[in-house]
Amino acid sequence: MIEDAQITAAPPLARVIVAVDPPVTSRKNSDACGIVVAGITGGEEPTGIVLADWSVQGVSPQAWAARRRRLSLSQSG
Repeated sequence: MIEDAQITAAPPLARVIVAVDPPVTSRKNSDACGIVVAGITGGEEPTGIVLADWSVQGVSPQAWAARRRRLSLSQSG
């Protein structure tokens, strides 16, 4: 189960990205806009880790773009 793979704190990460999978339309019944933050560990056996899922449904492109920007800013630094 996915719950068995959950961790309480991320290890040091070699890279962190914000990925967006936008929907084709922006109506209330449209597919969700997938917005996730993911990182990868370094070393001999890199491991991918999902740090946050900010996916949203039924909003305008401006709304999901603003959400993505806030998430990117919160992950920088």
